[in-house]
Amino acid sequence: MPHTQFLALAVALLFVSHPVQTEAVTYVFQRLTSLVSMFYLLSLVLYIKARLESHRAEGIVQGAKGSRRSLLYALCSLLAAVLAMKTKENAFTLPVVITLYEFLFFTGALRRRLLRLAPFLLTMLIIPVSIMQIEGSLGETMKPMTEPAALGYENLSGTEYFFTQFRVIVTYLRLLLCPVNQNVVYDYPIYNSLFELPVLLSFLVLSALFGTAVYLVYKTRSAKSIEHRAKSIEHGEGPSALRSMPWAIGPLRLVAFGILWFFITLSVESSVIPLAMVIDEYRVYLPSAGFFLASAGCASLLWRPRGMSLKIPFTAFLVIILTLSYATYARNSLWTDKVRLWEDVARKNPDSPKVYNNLGIAYYEKGRYDKAIDMYERAVSLSPGNYFAYSNLATAYAVTGRLDRAIDNFRKAIALDPGNGVVYSNLGHALRKLGRFAEAAEVYLKAVTLNPYDGAAFYGLGAACASLGRLDDALNAYSRFAELSPRDPEAYRGRGNVYAKKGDMSRAEADFRKACSLGSVEGCAKLRNIR
Repeated sequence: MPHTQFLALAVALLFVSHPVQTEAVTYVFQRLTSLVSMFYLLSLVLYIKARLESHRAEGIVQGAKGSRRSLLYALCSLLAAVLAMKTKENAFTLPVVITLYEFLFFTGALRRRLLRLAPFLLTMLIIPVSIMQIEGSLGETMKPMTEPAALGYENLSGTEYFFTQFRVIVTYLRLLLCPVNQNVVYDYPIYNSLFELPVLLSFLVLSALFGTAVYLVYKTRSAKSIEHRAKSIEHGEGPSALRSMPWAIGPLRLVAFGILWFFITLSVESSVIPLAMVIDEYRVYLPSAGFFLASAGCASLLWRPRGMSLKIPFTAFLVIILTLSYATYARNSLWTDKVRLWEDVARKNPDSPKVYNNLGIAYYEKGRYDKAIDMYERAVSLSPGNYFAYSNLATAYAVTGRLDRAIDNFRKAIALDPGNGVVYSNLGHALRKLGRFAEAAEVYLKAVTLNPYDGAAFYGLGAACASLGRLDDALNAYSRFAELSPRDPEAYRGRGNVYAKKGDMSRAEADFRKACSLGSVEGCAKLRNIR
């Protein structure tokens, strides 16, 4: 197998087998990460194909046919770039990476090269224009959520986020080198100064790495090596010409490109724009391609000068891939069970309220309500301002019949988030079950005021008003519920009962018939009684 083909295979296998990719691939919510990476890589590969075809055409190897192919590849590359930009914000860096590749691995007149790059550079306008078109200011759009700290997320300033990212990026590198102690939620320390020792040491490590890439670019800049590369590609050798360059130009430039790729593709999510989560493994999915490219380039430098055969590196590489694949299988098995996943996270983050809240949700969905209540209690004890955990705790108490405790916790959630209509609606349900209809009706009115599309709240309001003898209010509430949920038989059964109380038996019969047709056993019984 040719040297360059082995390098390509090595990078691809490292990328697909590494366990740090699990979150980006397995976690459905992060499907945008894998999708944007596909378009990102596709755009770059097609651009490279376009440039190789252009070089061959200029060398009169394929002539006009090569020019047409070059144009087709370039247009497809541009389309993939646009699709990447419309998928996720980190695609903003794609034109920078394409420009970097152009000046590292191709030659030609500066004017022509800039003309080729211009359409890609213009695509950088897509993301800021799209953001500005979204309703609300740019600041509101970039804000991850109203009160991230209340849900267990970090609520950081741009400065704190920026300095913390020095440590985060080093953690990403550590996970790529040694993927142990992976986590869905990291209990990460926050830093606010460059001169805190962990930040300063991380800064020095990253500066050395970035400086190495810049030095390698400078080291391989000689006109002789550039001319050699241009002639090799012109004669149709393409990327395989890299192995015959003087000074090991190919591997050195691959290392430089890989390092710079890593930093560039991380720059959107690990810079001064504070995100709700300080660190997430899925964010290293696209940058890892650069890391693996640089690693493969370094490995090639180690064996090529000594004239080693491919047997030794191939065997070592096979062991690495098998080890990573097993680690990925083991890591992925956790994602098959939500309870197991969050139990693993809780063991690693014993002081995180968000983790206990999510573990409580996992228990609740499995019907393990007592375990869920225990986790929610831990969450609120660690974060008394976590309205979401209070709401979940109240819901679990309501399901287990402990309505007084449910009501107390719903009220605590409302005190923390008075604009949440769903919590009002759930509080109304608990009050109504206890026969406190007047209180329930008041709470339901607040719920439908906050959310006029909450069908469950309108149903509860109708039931509470009917119990209080406020039949007209009950009719209005049931009618609104029927508008919102025309296939729910309870809307017609409830309204039929109200019509029957008012003595309007023809309308009551019509509603009971409708409820019966939608599968309501009680509606069918009411219909028979009327007849």
